[in-house]
Amino acid sequence: MSQPYRYPDPDSRSAQFFARARGVLANGYSRVVASAPGPGPYVLYARSAQGARVTDADGHELIDFNNNNTALIHGHAHPAIVEAVSKQIASGSAYSFGSEAELALAELLQERVPSCDRLRFSNSGTEAVMMAIRTARAYTGRPRIAKIEGAYHGTYDYSEISYWPGSDVWGEPDPVPVPNAAGVPQSILDDTIVIPWNDPEAGERLLAPHADQLAAVLLDPVSDVAALVPPTPKFIAMLRDFTRRHGIVFIVDEVVSLRLGYGGAQGEFGIEPDLTTFAKIIGGGFPVGGMGGSEEIMRVFEGSFFAPDPADRPRISHGGTFNGNVTSMTAGLAAMELLTPEVCDRLNALGEYAREALRGAFKAAGYPGQVTGMGSFFRLHLTTRPIRNYRDSWWREDERGWIFQLQGHLLRNGVFMQPHMGCLSTAMTEADLDHLAGAVESGLRDLLAEGKAPRA
Repeated sequence: MSQPYRYPDPDSRSAQFFARARGVLANGYSRVVASAPGPGPYVLYARSAQGARVTDADGHELIDFNNNNTALIHGHAHPAIVEAVSKQIASGSAYSFGSEAELALAELLQERVPSCDRLRFSNSGTEAVMMAIRTARAYTGRPRIAKIEGAYHGTYDYSEISYWPGSDVWGEPDPVPVPNAAGVPQSILDDTIVIPWNDPEAGERLLAPHADQLAAVLLDPVSDVAALVPPTPKFIAMLRDFTRRHGIVFIVDEVVSLRLGYGGAQGEFGIEPDLTTFAKIIGGGFPVGGMGGSEEIMRVFEGSFFAPDPADRPRISHGGTFNGNVTSMTAGLAAMELLTPEVCDRLNALGEYAREALRGAFKAAGYPGQVTGMGSFFRLHLTTRPIRNYRDSWWREDERGWIFQLQGHLLRNGVFMQPHMGCLSTAMTEADLDHLAGAVESGLRDLLAEGKAPRA
């Protein structure tokens, strides 16, 4: 970095930009998870980014372990993606026509994710999950959905239920549906069943009374809020068996988890979904969403919206001005072509290196904590209790302050990441991960010196 990083710094350009933003943007920004360390007084503003690093408005360079919330698997401004997009934009950024890039990206996903006989594109992961839920309801004629406690599936009433509930409302011993925000009707809660992560017995017991009303069960295989602990084979098997027996659509949300391997999480864990949702890495840094599934279920999209279906099948419309736009499709195709099996293996090896380096940081600092994760993901837990699910990983009040303090320390030492998790990009090296581990170790030592640690 060009100079020591101060945060907060009221004289910084980020602070000045945020003061302006408060006059035009509600709450000063347009995202729930913005780049403000902890409950900081302002968000950070970027000047530029390249590879594994982002430069803020004041010229400070940071190693980016957020990667636009996991979307930038190749880091920032990869030359091949920049070249492909620049060439495309010179010929038009969006048409009311199809494009060869859309076909090619769909064919690539179809080849890598065999459960997807047919696909459609949208503009975000939220839209992808929203359409998957509607598809399941149209196909089954049923109203309810089930999801995992602590799983985030986008900014949508149903998918946000019990995303981050507190211990005072989450229900004991079984989870109950909890709204994530105001404005959620009771009917949404009534139609959403919540089950715990990696507990097949409790999951089946909670699903069984609603079997004939369930349209879909949603699974995010790498939920960062729900502990970042891999799904167990028994849990996956229960969900797949239960949904098959009762004619329920099994939706696997690969918006985040597709980066786990060449065939996504379903390839890594042997999951066989009926529908799959995509976003993030398939856009190459541009807005994108997508869903795919069996030919039978995806027939709900067939036919013309303006003419009756002679087969009298359930049908839904799916419009969107920028659905499948040629710029996002071009960027996504370039990004996914770069993600070969060998590149996936190298990235996952870096992920394991990072987790081991971070465990070493805890040990060297003498701090009693843990590291979870898989593939190119990691999560830090400032606790000694076993981490198995959302409730285990949910911050107690003291832990919340500790993790935010650690996040601020990392920022001042050239590392940007969310407080609860980080992810890697193919632009990173072991040296970047060693820097991360060193910054974490010094931050943990500071916490320990202040008595901010769990009892060993």
